Amino acid sequence: MVTQGIAVTGSGDRQRLSVEHPSGEFSIEVTLEQGALTGCGLVRTARLLFDGQVCVPRALWSGAQKS
Repeated sequence: MVTQGIAVTGSGDRQRLSVEHPSGEFSIEVTLEQGALTGCGLVRTARLLFDGQVCVPRALWSGAQKS
């Protein structure tokens, strides 16, 4: 594991780790019972990708198609 020896964990049965990357951040939450993993969840932020149609950022769209 890349973060082993670097990440600091708290005490208790529920742990949360925040991971930051160039395009945003995501949080991982794990639930433990007697040291065994019993649950895991992931929340990630991201820009809108689609809403019934594909969303292309204005800065990338010139209206011309390349072949």
